[in-house]
Parts: sequence; structure tokens; C-alpha cells
Amino acid sequence: MTQEAKSGNEIDLSEFNEISEASRSEGTLKRYNNKLKRICRLMKEGDEDLCIADINPKKLLKFIETDSNHKNGKSKTASTPEGYRNALVYYYKRNNLPIPEEIDSQLLTFVKAKRNLYAQGRRDGTYKPAEGRDVPAFLTFEHICKGSVADGYIDADLFLIRI
Repeated sequence: MTQEAKSGNEIDLSEFNEISEASRSEGTLKRYNNKLKRICRLMKEGDEDLCIADINPKKLLKFIETDSNHKNGKSKTASTPEGYRNALVYYYKRNNLPIPEEIDSQLLTFVKAKRNLYAQGRRDGTYKPAEGRDVPAFLTFEHICKGSVADGYIDADLFLIRI
């Protein structure tokens, strides 16, 4: 325990928080704010303004679970609930509020379960990811290489092919 903590003096973390805040890109902050606005807009009851901290954590978890599925019932990718979790953690830390236990632990467990679900689906072939790029089949890659060598392009632009 530090001397400040023993004496009961409050430790000023404003500079630490400013540096931490500055480390996030504009795009990340925009995504966080869009997620938070979406929560407020879709969970709004009546005409009253809604504050994230006032939302019942169990209702918030149910909203995220529901929003993690397409309207046709299929699951969205694991990045959807993970994005909500990151935005909520950002919100609570930015406002110096304690993160509710449900959001901190249960949402993290939900995100991990979604990731495992997708990983298992990719392994057994039941889930084709809708995010990221499609990796070309080895035969496609082999065909491109053979074509490049056959045409005399030994230094072909194979760096353009991402595997």
C-alpha cells in the first residue's frame, strides 16, 4: 500500500486518464459513442432522456443479447456484443462510475461464449463468418503462382494476395 493510500489522501489520476483517452483513435471513440447512442435510442421509454448509468444492468444485458442476433434469428458476429462491452466500459470509466457487476463479469462471459461458439462453428464448418476477408483456397493460390511463373513473372505481385 502506498503512503498516499495509507494516509487517506486521494490520488489524482487526471493526467493518466487524459493520456489514456488520447490513446484511442477518433474512429474508436466514434464507434463507442454510436453504440452508446444506439442503446439510449432503442431502450428509451417515452420522451425522457436516458442515461446509461440509469439503465437496469439486466435489461441492458438482455438488449445486447437481442441485438447480437439478426432479425432472421441468426447470430451476428462476436464483435457486436464485444463492441457494446467496450463502449460501456469506456462510458463508466470516462464518467468515473463503478462498472456494475453484471456488465463487468456477465457481459464478458457472454462475449467469450460468443467467440467460442463462432470458433467451434468455423472448425466444424457449420458457421461461415460474415466478417473479415475470405481466405482463398490453396488451389486458387497455387493456380495464381503457376500462372505467374509460367508467364515469366517470377517476381510477380504475390504480396497482393493475403492469406
